[in-house]
Amino acid sequence: MPEILDHEPAADVAELLHGARLVTITGMAGVGKTRLAGEVARSAGLPAFGLDLTECRVPGMLPQAVAGVLGLARYTDLPPAEALARTLLNRSALLVLDTCEHLTGACAELAEYLLDAAPGLRILATSRRTLSVEGERVVRLGPLRAERSVRLLMRRAAAYGAVLPDYMAVRICAYLDGDPLSIELAARRLRHMSGKRLSERLSMPGERFALLTDGPTEPLRHHTLRAAIGWSHELCTREERLLWARLSAFPGEFAAGQAELLFPGGARPVDLAAASVLLAVPHGRYLLPLGHREYGADWLAQLG
Repeated sequence: MPEILDHEPAADVAELLHGARLVTITGMAGVGKTRLAGEVARSAGLPAFGLDLTECRVPGMLPQAVAGVLGLARYTDLPPAEALARTLLNRSALLVLDTCEHLTGACAELAEYLLDAAPGLRILATSRRTLSVEGERVVRLGPLRAERSVRLLMRRAAAYGAVLPDYMAVRICAYLDGDPLSIELAARRLRHMSGKRLSERLSMPGERFALLTDGPTEPLRHHTLRAAIGWSHELCTREERLLWARLSAFPGEFAAGQAELLFPGGARPVDLAAASVLLAVPHGRYLLPLGHREYGADWLAQLG
């Protein structure tokens, strides 16, 4: 199972699809899963069709939604899943299911059915949780490394007409978790704010979510950092949310045993790592990124 800790060429992920018929790109909020999936679809060498599942909230409607992308819903009386299987039976194609985390069970079921029925089909999914289907290959898209974060911030700032010295970009990126969404939102702030002022405000408790807003991307939950992280929070169980809040007390890396002392008998760090909330780091330790830590701290304060 490959582990990508930084952004790799889309061709590497496309190559996986030649050996595995289901590849899932996972990672934290705003890390660039959708963008990478789009690049993979363009470089995979297969006819591709895809669906953003953000607005599909009813698991039973998933086959109908996918059938609609192929224009099948209006031309057949067959159940949508069966119509899909018949249409794809003798075709080589790539189906991209984007944003599966709230429908993992339904996506897993449909993926298994279609892959069994259509030998030429490949499926590329993006999700904050894996689909847990036999034969699934998982690409874990991690934060950008420091030097890539700096280059991206400077490039995006320049696109908005802002000149940012190297040292100031380094200072700002120290607060952005290597997260392309946060970097984009920060670059937009530089249209009307100096790099020095942005860096100062990002260092202040409670300012991150107020600053990292007004994104140009869709869906709506990616217009602000708070909304992007809040979507992950919404998908967590009650126990996972409580552990997340308590873990915000750690200022840096921590061991699984330390975390379990905060929540004996409840959710475990591995559960939050599987939900793309925690980062697993070497030597069996974990890290709650700054944005997720601040979000958890807000909930901890509300819990008293």
